[in-house]
Amino acid sequence: MYVKPMLLQRLQSPPSVEEESNYISELKCDGIRLMMSNIEGKTRLYTRHGNEVTAMFPEITSIPIPPGTILDGELIALSHDGMIDFELMMQRFMSKKLINKVNIQYVVFDILYSGNHRITALPLLERKKHLLNCLPSKQKTMVPVQYMTGHCQAFYDAVKAKDLEGIVIKRINSTYTSGRVSKDWLKIINYKYKVVYITSIQTKKFGCTLTDENGQYLGTMEYMPGADRKHLFSHAQIRDKSEKGTYLKLIEPIPCKVKFRNWTKENLLRLPSFEAWVN
Repeated sequence: MYVKPMLLQRLQSPPSVEEESNYISELKCDGIRLMMSNIEGKTRLYTRHGNEVTAMFPEITSIPIPPGTILDGELIALSHDGMIDFELMMQRFMSKKLINKVNIQYVVFDILYSGNHRITALPLLERKKHLLNCLPSKQKTMVPVQYMTGHCQAFYDAVKAKDLEGIVIKRINSTYTSGRVSKDWLKIINYKYKVVYITSIQTKKFGCTLTDENGQYLGTMEYMPGADRKHLFSHAQIRDKSEKGTYLKLIEPIPCKVKFRNWTKENLLRLPSFEAWVN
């Protein structure tokens, strides 16, 4: 049984000291959102968008949860040094053959059904108690997310110091609103920033080829606001065009500032997006 997950709203910075006692703080795990259900005697796994992936992760489905339960969490991969590794998670997601080579973990942060009863209307901390009661102990493949009440800024500072993805903050009394973005659940991403150079433009499906100051390829940026796209096209001096007019190479690279999640193992920017023009 698939239930649409509750979605998070993005926040630039943690709430004020006066307000943070109304929230709990959790680590934002860098992996794949995963819903796990045991309804009518069958355990099933679903991605955020409702795609069933039950057969792909026997490491998770082999762990029993009580009948009539639906869980919400993040599936992550751990590197040899115990760090969360998104690229490794994607490799495992694409290939079941890596089952014995990639250490995955299901970090559970909420419970929607307990004993065949929908409990999404209960306050968050009450749902957390139900969650602890249904997770099996003495194993490390399925674990509850750790959280703390308040101290949002201090927690975020600690996450930044360790160069992790970010944090999630949730109102203590929040209900679970399936399929909706809610102001009660907020994510704060630990973005990185860099000045890069646009050297070519794809027009059929918009994208900008990015390099550093030495011409080293850094990846493709696909997000840029409409007004900034107009600015780009009005200032770009085109050297070469493809025959179909979908690839434009620039005479002079155009500098801009981008934000991105992290560096990949190939030294590329992960999910770069436009931030500002650089004069």
